[in-house]
Amino acid sequence: MKEFRVYKYPIEARMTSIEVPDDSRVLSVANQHERAVVYIAVGTSTRKTKITVYATVTGCDNTGFEGFEFLGTLLFQGGSYVAHYFYRRDA
Repeated sequence: MKEFRVYKYPIEARMTSIEVPDDSRVLSVANQHERAVVYIAVGTSTRKTKITVYATVTGCDNTGFEGFEFLGTLLFQGGSYVAHYFYRRDA
């Protein structure tokens, strides 16, 4: 990726999809003012792809998110609520 800009995208639900140029790269997940956001280095390609972010909480049973990579763990409400984030690039 020769040229890119870093953008912040809010994670709205248990599964959030974001359309970006196909040369984009997922960087990190963060807690900003008690809201989960994902940072993506967005490239300049005219071809698009979809990034899907999956959120789950500690101790929750999970199925149906094969192919996802771990992105990070965030603490909310002073650490009493812990969420884990995974992502995948969809074709």
